[in-house]
Amino acid sequence: MKRTGILNVVKRGINQGVQSVFFFEGFPPLGSNGGITRLSKEPLTNNDIVELLQGTTTEMQFERFTKDNELDYTYEMGGFGRFRMCAFMRRGSLGIVVRPVSDALPSFDELGLPDSLKGFTKYRSGLILVTGPSASGKSTTVAALLEMINRERMCHIVTIEDPIEFVFRPKRSIVSQREIGRDTKSFSGALRRIVREDADIIFVGEIRDRESMRAALELAETGALVFSTLHTLNVAQTINRIMDFFPDQEKNTARIQIANVLRAVVSQRLLLKTDATCCVCACEVMKVNPAIRNLIREDKIHQIVTILDTSKNEGMTSLDESLRMLSKQGVIDVAQAIAHSSRSSKFIEDIADVKPTKDGISTTRGIMALEKDLAVYQADLSVTNLSSFDASGRLFSTPVGFLFRDTGTLKGPYHFAADYTILNGKKDPFRLKSFLNISYKILETKIEKPVYAFKVRVFEDSKNDYELTERPLDLIKDGNWHTITIQIPQIYTNRTVKFYMLLFDGDIKEISFDNIFFL
Repeated sequence: MKRTGILNVVKRGINQGVQSVFFFEGFPPLGSNGGITRLSKEPLTNNDIVELLQGTTTEMQFERFTKDNELDYTYEMGGFGRFRMCAFMRRGSLGIVVRPVSDALPSFDELGLPDSLKGFTKYRSGLILVTGPSASGKSTTVAALLEMINRERMCHIVTIEDPIEFVFRPKRSIVSQREIGRDTKSFSGALRRIVREDADIIFVGEIRDRESMRAALELAETGALVFSTLHTLNVAQTINRIMDFFPDQEKNTARIQIANVLRAVVSQRLLLKTDATCCVCACEVMKVNPAIRNLIREDKIHQIVTILDTSKNEGMTSLDESLRMLSKQGVIDVAQAIAHSSRSSKFIEDIADVKPTKDGISTTRGIMALEKDLAVYQADLSVTNLSSFDASGRLFSTPVGFLFRDTGTLKGPYHFAADYTILNGKKDPFRLKSFLNISYKILETKIEKPVYAFKVRVFEDSKNDYELTERPLDLIKDGNWHTITIQIPQIYTNRTVKFYMLLFDGDIKEISFDNIFFL
């Protein structure tokens, strides 16, 4: 299949609504949109895919692929749009995945970012970092800020990206976008030469090495406003990561330089809204003021979070505060807020007052790292206490909690595992407070289902019991640990617990439980 034929397949696939097009040797072109669809009947040869790669890359990009065996780049089909291309080797043959890239630049207001970030576009010099884990919207946030500058200021904006994600159309500003592998060989090489390009605003797609970090700081020091991104989780970690780029003998000098040129850090997370329609951004925002500048110089980075909490009038906020507000407004559920928080005792106490919008389910290892004094009851899952548990199957103590195994005698729809530690006199009764946290991992099932039902029943005595949720929760089987975080309904708070029972789908044959906390 010729390159032109392959590109026509891409167009046809996009018109059919596919999100990605796959070109793999021995298969016809395939499209992905919630499933896999054939876009042609003719199987591809390795030569077909090599011809596609050569026809959509520059000489510099192709050389980079032959060296690294992988390449991310963009390609524009005249009149049809831009595409992000990912080329890589798979068992000795070439594969390419093609995805359309939207030309629509996101507006600041559409993203729901804190208003305090708008002030970043007014700075004339310095370094601004947007950080977060992969796929947290860092580049999108920077693009929204650069587009504000493009609309409002007359200046020269230069971006260095790998690859270019959003294309800017000049408005009041001149915009020069450079792509690694097409317009320049490396971030560090482009940064060394950018001073001759008379750039007022510089965006470095990602700082990856000491040379790039040093160049970004020097450019910010000499009068340019520099934006960049880092894969760090919060403000303190970001500053420590900058310091890690420098050898020990240069750290003192680097601290002074960072304190002088750093203007702001935004650390963000993308979280699914409670209505599951889209995601919302939770942000930790730090603006460098004299107090923070002194903490950086004196290497007291751990104290910065205190400044964030006491400087809300300056537009600063901690990630915990952002999560608390989003949860209070009903935008995200309590479980997500806890999973992405610092999990401090103050945060747990504050968020316990937030009215739940639905049963909380978190997909991390949950709140097992909380301070121990927060737990009003922690289940003893050790082998010495296993006799205090009863179940509809066999229980085994493991290095991570206990394992339940079905014995084939179940008659009802639910298995059970009951904790009788209090009834056996080994622990005192306790009162329900804020949350119940349980980690689980489904190991084997009788039949495959999308989800498996789960409930928790609490007993005040042999005659009075109740379930903590109005409906069963969903457990999933994917080979990973997951955590359920249930916010205790207000009608049950302060009620005494004598024992509790985990009820789980009868179609589960083996399941492990760990980290059972009442908080």
